[in-house]
Amino acid sequence: MPDIPLIPLPRFCRRNNQTFRLTPETVLVADTAEAAAAVTLLQDIILQDTGLALPITDRPGEGSVIRFSGGAQTAEDEGGFRNEAYRLTITDAAVELVADTPDGLAAGVQTLRQLLPEGPGTLPGLEIRDEPHYRWRGMLLDSSRHFFTVDEVCRLVELMALHKFNVLHWHLTDDQGWRLESARFPLLTRIGSRRACTQTNHNTDRPILYDDQPHGGFYTRDDVRRVIDFAARRGIRIMPEIDLPGHAEALLAAYPEFGNLPGYRYQVRERWGISRHTLNVAQETIAAMQSLFEEVVELFPWKWIHIGGDEVDPGEWAASRDAQNRMAELGLHSERELQSYFLTQICRRLTELGRRPIGWDEILEGGPPVGAAVMCWHGNEGGLQAARLGLDTVMTDSAQVYLNHYQADPVTEPLSHGYELPIALVYRFAPVPPGLDAETARHILGGQGALWTEYIPNMKHLEYMMFPRACALAERLWLPPDQCDYPDFLLRLRCHRQLLNRHRVNAHILPL
Repeated sequence: MPDIPLIPLPRFCRRNNQTFRLTPETVLVADTAEAAAAVTLLQDIILQDTGLALPITDRPGEGSVIRFSGGAQTAEDEGGFRNEAYRLTITDAAVELVADTPDGLAAGVQTLRQLLPEGPGTLPGLEIRDEPHYRWRGMLLDSSRHFFTVDEVCRLVELMALHKFNVLHWHLTDDQGWRLESARFPLLTRIGSRRACTQTNHNTDRPILYDDQPHGGFYTRDDVRRVIDFAARRGIRIMPEIDLPGHAEALLAAYPEFGNLPGYRYQVRERWGISRHTLNVAQETIAAMQSLFEEVVELFPWKWIHIGGDEVDPGEWAASRDAQNRMAELGLHSERELQSYFLTQICRRLTELGRRPIGWDEILEGGPPVGAAVMCWHGNEGGLQAARLGLDTVMTDSAQVYLNHYQADPVTEPLSHGYELPIALVYRFAPVPPGLDAETARHILGGQGALWTEYIPNMKHLEYMMFPRACALAERLWLPPDQCDYPDFLLRLRCHRQLLNRHRVNAHILPL
């Protein structure tokens, strides 16, 4: 339906030959307390997008009305999600949005937002019945390599909500910076949040070049609460990632006693790539990390917590007498099993606290940590292995949905990761591979894009890398595969660009 440039396309959408006129006299009505929260969000959006200050009333008169109903069902399923189905009807007299849950109302608000005129004007008459195909529709933001302010994170959340993503995976810690305030471990931000300089050329270039500017920043607990509240109003959950036991050089710069090299002076890493340094496996270190995750659980309300577990260099453990003695005590036969043991202790504590841990697919290498789900970025194989083991899985294939890769000829593009990832390839992304049996497929919760920020230094560039490819990903995660139509998507995208322009999104020019 290219004349209705909605992205993602609703599951069912039909024109009804009527037109709703949005005027300063239009009123907003909510039939329930839950619907009132969604109406208040829409009121803010209409003021922001059209300049119209529409009143909320429980006594509509004879004029045009926008009415929201339902939203009282708030129970979550075992994955932490609610039903997001909604019904939107637009006629000459009224706009009616009905949903069983707050998440359904939030989804309907974003559909309505895409249809709004720039000021007083008309909305096309439509009948929409809609719901997502996948429960998990995420985007990762790496705030470690480059720090983004609270306002910038909220800007990202706003653009995600507009396209019906529902999970922000917030990568808060890595070798290049620790971004989350901790009352129990204050040196994490006092020391670990700031690096002396930053690499300026590609990691494969020689020599490696650096700027002369310190880079830092972190989020206070109040900052995090602000982002969580902003996202929750828009139906988006926040999943924090504390990446362990590798990718931990910023942590070790603050607390070197958690490392494997006594007396070594760690520093917040200034270069991109993978650090060889890891946490040690002493019980005191594991207990400290469990305590750290307790703080994370206190702050972030959603059930999912990401524990990292990726790209762990086993070299320090192999060379450490303490680590080898620990392996012998535990009856372990490899450093990968030792990694699994470490992460299992974290997972057990998170499970005791009523949370669900998830880690990158490398956590499968030494045997999956007890209780952990898997986020698969190495193609499909790790995700399929996890799902066949009965583990819940989120697919985020780096070759298809890592939006930090070039989206056009690298010769013409700003410095970025690796290879070219055009929008057509993103639109072919399918979290559940064809032919998978139903029992295995039910463990694949959905999919997720990623914005790793080694070469993304600011919000303007983040938007350039994200859009319009995120539009393609949003549609692939919302619609059933048999309803996805790339030529039709491109037709709608040409019109949808007007909406991106209205929101001042610094989108890439391709595809034309």
